[in-house]
Amino acid sequence: MMVSRCVVSVSAALTMTLVTSVVNANNHPNQSEERVVAQHAASCAAYFFSAANAKGVAEYERYYGAGEYSFNLAVSLIGESVSLSDFNVASKNINQLMERRWSEFHKVDSEYSDRCHKLLNVFDKLSKAE
Repeated sequence: MMVSRCVVSVSAALTMTLVTSVVNANNHPNQSEERVVAQHAASCAAYFFSAANAKGVAEYERYYGAGEYSFNLAVSLIGESVSLSDFNVASKNINQLMERRWSEFHKVDSEYSDRCHKLLNVFDKLSKAE
């Protein structure tokens, strides 16, 4: 029970840090904080799921897990249908960037890796806390 409470506390603290950094980095005066973070999380989920396939076996679980975490974060903030729509828009952009060729995934990395690194770090920390 004690470990479970610690993981929840760590998760909440890391998520709040993430929310603050995303909202501060993206000036969206007409959108709620939840909407901004959820849209960011859904687009990063699309990147992480694609990266899981592009990066190879050694990093598959890390990126796939980060994709699940990010999408679930988006859903918890704004619901499944809107999150799925945001995810699909990002997936379409990713496919266009890499011209539907995995050999061009470096273009996707250039576009998404810096913007999504905080979510990946949060997922890494939560994975270690469990």
